[in-house]
Amino acid sequence: MLDYTNCNERFLIVTADDFGLCPSMNGAIMELFRAGAITSTMLMMPCSYAEQAAFAASGRNEVNVGVHLTLTSSSSGKKWGPVIKAPVVRSLIAPDGYFYERAADVELRATEEAVRAEIRGQIEAAIRLGINPTHL
Repeated sequence: MLDYTNCNERFLIVTADDFGLCPSMNGAIMELFRAGAITSTMLMMPCSYAEQAAFAASGRNEVNVGVHLTLTSSSSGKKWGPVIKAPVVRSLIAPDGYFYERAADVELRATEEAVRAEIRGQIEAAIRLGINPTHL
């Protein structure tokens, strides 16, 4: 464990968000890692290309991957829902069958139990795909 209590050094963490959103995003993020332009990324497990992203990053020690805890589906033209396929997360699902678009809707409708189950499910899904999450 590093001790930063008497450290005058500064550290910069450059994170690429939305890993798993689409193939072009996944490719760009991996290229940024290879170029040394970023130091971490955040994997969105509910997205359609999360498995592709996890495969690209797994086993690469230089790639710090966190889990972008996702409870909304606000990307234009792309929709996703919970990774947990169980009634417990019903309060997270909008009438169209996906996550709500707005965080305010999640705040008004989601139960604590649903949020807890979905967050745990996203982390566990990433681990099953070979990701050792470095952050959330």
